[in-house]
Amino acid sequence: MSGLYGRSALIALIALRLVIGAIAIQVLTEEPVRDGDVLRFHEVGNSPGIPYVDHEVEYAPLELLAIHLIAGETPATTGTRLVLAALAADLAAAAGIAWGWGRRAATAFLLLGAPLLVFLYLRFDPLTVALAVWAAALCRRRREVAGGMAFGASVLAKLWPAAILPALLMEGRRRAAVAGVVTAIVGATLWLGLTTPSAPLQVLTFRGATGWGVESPIGTAVWLATGGPTRLERGAPRIGAVPQWTTPVLGLALASTAAGIWLTARRREVDAFGTPALGALGALLTFSPLFSLQYASWLVPWAVIAHADGDRRALPLTATVTAATGLLFALYDAGLLTTARFVLVLRAVAVAGLVVSAFFPGSSRRGGDGVTAR
Repeated sequence: MSGLYGRSALIALIALRLVIGAIAIQVLTEEPVRDGDVLRFHEVGNSPGIPYVDHEVEYAPLELLAIHLIAGETPATTGTRLVLAALAADLAAAAGIAWGWGRRAATAFLLLGAPLLVFLYLRFDPLTVALAVWAAALCRRRREVAGGMAFGASVLAKLWPAAILPALLMEGRRRAAVAGVVTAIVGATLWLGLTTPSAPLQVLTFRGATGWGVESPIGTAVWLATGGPTRLERGAPRIGAVPQWTTPVLGLALASTAAGIWLTARRREVDAFGTPALGALGALLTFSPLFSLQYASWLVPWAVIAHADGDRRALPLTATVTAATGLLFALYDAGLLTTARFVLVLRAVAVAGLVVSAFFPGSSRRGGDGVTAR
């Protein structure tokens, strides 16, 4: 019976995604498109000239390529194609989890990410998540070169998967690590050669944005301390100005924390794609000046893998992040910004909890090369 319930839950969660995708497409085609990200994708995808050179772009090269591939004649067409691509990528990520860690892990992935569905299919983040998940699954199944190349490609789509590349070395996947680094270097060389050396800076600074994202832990603290005002800058709500001296300080804090997490993991028998990867991404989001709502989706697969490896804190903490993020979207839509501040604090505490848990992982068991029970 448990197997039947497991299959039923998996089918129900897939059906939920299909329904939400259909509703999103219906709204896009029947009402004027108001989503800022969709409008920006449409603008970028239809802009003449060379990206990064003739007009600034905040997207990494593979994400930019995807934007051009889905861009249509109208924002509704662009949005519809985006929903279909994001839905397919989300289901592909679940398939990668199932292949590498079992059906129950895939069900947990779909359940944990459910609160994000209120907006996630209007973003490109599911594509990067799918690339990173399949990279990890391929490495787990000893397809090291293919897995490494997929990791390199994921970094060229969005930079965040670089935070979990040390997992390849910790798992002894040296060929994968080499393939990932070579793929990223070759791709970056082509990117800079075809555009301009300033292209990475445009991506890293989100086209020169100067304020703290109010959704980031630091931005939330600034918002609580000062009360505002906030402003919409480069498509994100921001506050104040980021002092130049904070960039190296936060970079050092991130590097030190991530190094501590990976060194701690080396002394324990854990799946490197689980608790340490989740903690490293938690550190990235903690010290970043921007934490847009869709970034919560980055945590989901690694939380599921950590849980499968015996980490009993990964799912509750990550569920708090995803639930709070879905609630934030609703609060923004309703204009309840005061309530949103407290939800942002809760989310920041949960993300910090992921970092702390990576240093004190509790009882875990080695994931190895086998797969969990299906």
